[in-house]
Amino acid sequence: MKIAVVGTGYVGLVSGTCFAEMGNDVACVDIDECADGTAGCAANAQCQNLDGSFSCTCDASFMGDGDSCDDVDECLLGSHDCGDQAECINRTGSFECACREG
Repeated sequence: MKIAVVGTGYVGLVSGTCFAEMGNDVACVDIDECADGTAGCAANAQCQNLDGSFSCTCDASFMGDGDSCDDVDECLLGSHDCGDQAECINRTGSFECACREG
């Protein structure tokens, strides 16, 4: 018998293995949650499809778990590269250096 198992997470792979051990012809198919939009990653995150799962990772200049990503304030943290005569202005996902008056 030919069987297709759609969704290759833990349960899908175990089920597929059991069916195959019983002599069935089994094809396991991964669901790409990133492509179908069901992953739920934050707007400022990248989704990576994995066999049977997915992973969300915050973009550069954002921190969090991928489901929620907050802007990193480079000015507050002092991780900017503005010179001594410049003012650091935080922007969403980046920062800007502006010359001080004088």
